[in-house]
Formats: sequence, structure tokens, C-alpha cells
Amino acid sequence: MTTVTLDNPDALLLPRDVAALRCTTENALAQERWRGRGPRYVRDGRRVLYRAGDLAAYIAAHTIEPGAPVPQ
Repeated sequence: MTTVTLDNPDALLLPRDVAALRCTTENALAQERWRGRGPRYVRDGRRVLYRAGDLAAYIAAHTIEPGAPVPQ
């Protein structure tokens, strides 16, 4: 099993790798794409890929600092 990291922002990740990093399922990622939510992705024909930099940005944008006011 290969360890997936977000060190290279141009690396392309498969949905199964993103699901593992986010502790979710590939079906949940598909639902996010269908609803227009979730991290940005690349469509290459029928294949879906995620850029590591886009995933890192998504995670950073959804990180909540304890004690900080919650945006409404």
C-alpha cells in the first residue's frame, strides 16, 4: 500500500486515496461532486482525479480554530 501525502501540490490523487485521507467513502465524494460541493477535481474522460494542492486548500478552508467565532 502506498502512502499518499499532500507534499506535491501538482500530484493527482484517485478518489480512493482522497476518501482514505478524509476518512470518508468514494460514494460520499461522488455525492459531493454531484451536489457541487467538496474539493475541486479534474475530470479526464470518465476518470475523476483530485489535485493534492486543491485538497490541501479545501482542508485548510474547512479547518475550525477552537475558540474562534463560528462563521454564520
